[in-house]
Amino acid sequence: MSGTGGSLVVLGSGSKTRLKVLRAAGLEPEIVIPGVDEGAIRDSAWALPTSEVVTLIAQAKVGAALAQLVPPFPGPIMVVSCDTIMEIDGRRLEKARTFEQAVAHLRELSGRTARVTTGQVTAVSPSGSLGDTVHVEATAHCDLVLDEFSEREIVSWAESGEPQTAAGCAIDALGGAFVLDVRGDPWAVSGVSLSLLRRAATQVGLSWPDFWNRGSWLVA
Repeated sequence: MSGTGGSLVVLGSGSKTRLKVLRAAGLEPEIVIPGVDEGAIRDSAWALPTSEVVTLIAQAKVGAALAQLVPPFPGPIMVVSCDTIMEIDGRRLEKARTFEQAVAHLRELSGRTARVTTGQVTAVSPSGSLGDTVHVEATAHCDLVLDEFSEREIVSWAESGEPQTAAGCAIDALGGAFVLDVRGDPWAVSGVSLSLLRRAATQVGLSWPDFWNRGSWLVA
């Protein structure tokens, strides 16, 4: 589905949280699963600053997503990929993959302030040919102040599967009830920054409304 100016948005990610954010902003992106080994990239780059680690992973994702596209397209195209890492006292938390890992993470996060960093790479082609693609890299940061969780809340939250699908904390979903404050860029928690997407579009002379292709932003 193209935007008001024949534009197309592609989300290089299988994240339901990021998809939800884009849809709420009036975008109906095409989904491309990059198939990147994030763990291998993260392991090889672990000694680097967190902002560099998330950017490297986002770079790999957007590159893999672009490789799956078949141009030309009828109008401008924007491809976005991201990665998020949460830290406590400077120590990075691995993404929870199992119920047990989620429970352990939530117990550690209870009553704490976590640092959340999201790296975002947006590839924009004004012509849709991909030959003029410009890559815009940026990071978003925030400190997430969390309330204390009861053991029942921890178990129920982990059973929902939500902590296993997001490196941060979905403040517009179950996790939102446990957030006391967000200090910094709130989009870091969401895992994809709308403000950075808009800047990427305007950087190459495009208009953000050109990419609005959802019938109604009120529709969930």
